[in-house]
Amino acid sequence: MNSSTPQSISNWFEVVLRFLETHGYPKDIVLAQLGISPELPGSAKFFPVSQLSELWLYAYEKFGTTVGIMVAEHFKPHLFSDVGLLLQSCKNLDEFLKRICQFIPLISTAIYLEYAEHNSNEKKLKIKFKEIVTLQVERLEMCLLCGWKMANLLHETGFNFLRLEHVRPRPLDITPWVNIFGHHVIWGQPEVVIYFSNEEVYRQTKPVNETIAKVIENELSLKLNRLYSKNYSHKVKNEIANLLGQQQATLNLVAQKLNISNRSLQRHLEDEGYTFRTLLNQVQMQKAQNYLHQTNLSLFEISLLTGFSSPSNFSLAFKRWTGKTPGYYREVHKI
Repeated sequence: MNSSTPQSISNWFEVVLRFLETHGYPKDIVLAQLGISPELPGSAKFFPVSQLSELWLYAYEKFGTTVGIMVAEHFKPHLFSDVGLLLQSCKNLDEFLKRICQFIPLISTAIYLEYAEHNSNEKKLKIKFKEIVTLQVERLEMCLLCGWKMANLLHETGFNFLRLEHVRPRPLDITPWVNIFGHHVIWGQPEVVIYFSNEEVYRQTKPVNETIAKVIENELSLKLNRLYSKNYSHKVKNEIANLLGQQQATLNLVAQKLNISNRSLQRHLEDEGYTFRTLLNQVQMQKAQNYLHQTNLSLFEISLLTGFSSPSNFSLAFKRWTGKTPGYYREVHKI
């Protein structure tokens, strides 16, 4: 898989095409109009996410802003192959959400998922694209609903969520969304985040064959390791995370630890669409958010642990990353 740009498995083409064909737009004609190879959909190969944008625009022009939730109706778990099988072998929603976060790179390297504790009574799942894509809101809705559709197959009564923070501004007619999400949507939020009660995520699902699930999980873990072994951005972020708080995380030092020249490392990162500075900031932000959310460390201590020379420099960077001061972020997200 070429990792220079965000990639997704080509089965996503199949989902959109199945939707269009159901509504009177034959697959072969659509692919021919858009100049997309008929061999790509369903091939289970990876392709740049940008290639799917033309197909999404085509669907959007025909069906408008509800296209994401309409497309999701045509998703089938088997399109995720072994990942889908593993997700259907989870003993509760908590295990399902942890596994989908772990193995999402085998489905798409464009999607970012984060499952974490929100407070002592709730868990949350955050979903977003790593880079801006065409029709981002509609595609986020589709991804969210595909995952939710799979999760609800685990239990005969399905699962319930507490609330959904949605990036979409409140539509004039909310009926299509209410029919799916109910009245638990908070519109116009900076990110898509779905919240669950602890009671719900730990509720037991139907009986599963744990032996088969373990075999599938081990095989997928090997695939994931092979993917990451070729992924320099992942290696660099791991090295940065290990260095922060102990010594300065520099390109030169990380290159030494990876036994590669500075220039070669820069070239590998450029091939994957990153710079060292971007990855450094990503790790610093993630660590800072975790410290603010999960500890009582002072800003001085957090600034040192995240590689800043002073609390003021840390605060300026954090405000640039998140649009919030560290103090405000801690107050809003405190457990």
